[in-house]
Amino acid sequence: MYQPDRSHPHTIRGITTLPPSARNMRIGLFGGSFNPPHPGHQLVSRQALKRLGLDAVWWLVTPGNPLKDHSELAP
Repeated sequence: MYQPDRSHPHTIRGITTLPPSARNMRIGLFGGSFNPPHPGHQLVSRQALKRLGLDAVWWLVTPGNPLKDHSELAP
């Protein structure tokens, strides 16, 4: 089983520091471009926390969404 080294911050491609977590945390992953983030995204996150009994919801920002018109996205 993989055991991460907790002596330094974890990064993904050296860009994003992962939020803190604990062994038994229930974490929901919410993917999207969030461009722009709006109250609907927050509502979905809060409902997931409540209805699924999650400890946290992590937003996974995916700026390269092939289903979005990139000319309308913020830089």
